[in-house]
Amino acid sequence: MDVAADHYATLCIAPDADAAAIRLAYRKLMRLYHPDVNASADAGSKASAINEAYACLHDPVSRAAYDRRRHLPPLRPRHPSYSPSMRRTYQPSWGAPFPDAAEAEVPKSSARLRAVSLGLATILTIITFKLTSATDSTPAPRAPQPEAAARPAAQPQSSTAQPR
Repeated sequence: MDVAADHYATLCIAPDADAAAIRLAYRKLMRLYHPDVNASADAGSKASAINEAYACLHDPVSRAAYDRRRHLPPLRPRHPSYSPSMRRTYQPSWGAPFPDAAEAEVPKSSARLRAVSLGLATILTIITFKLTSATDSTPAPRAPQPEAAARPAAQPQSSTAQPR
């Protein structure tokens, strides 16, 4: 929620207003500025601002947090030459990146380069696998087992008697 917009001024109430006064002001303003009732061009934006103010102020926990932020001094404006792409993203060695590191925009050329390099790495991996794996589908001949060579070969028994 934007702290620059004063939610109390949006709902036309005092900062010490109770929950009933906040709800009454919200309902009164929504009857005036709801886009289904008011046909003006800025009715939608006013209704959105009223909804945002009510969402912040009707909950005691979010209202207390909003009141604390309201009294903080404003942040120093950034230098005009600063751009978000100049921000350094830092990945700590212990794991997750900082929350704002995920929001940093990646230039399209960098994303395209990453996609091409990933494709080439995949192709190289497939080629390497094909070259290093066995190309002959027949298994290699087995060496005879030592115990099989020591045993005499069994003579086949026939059903017909052989003369002696």
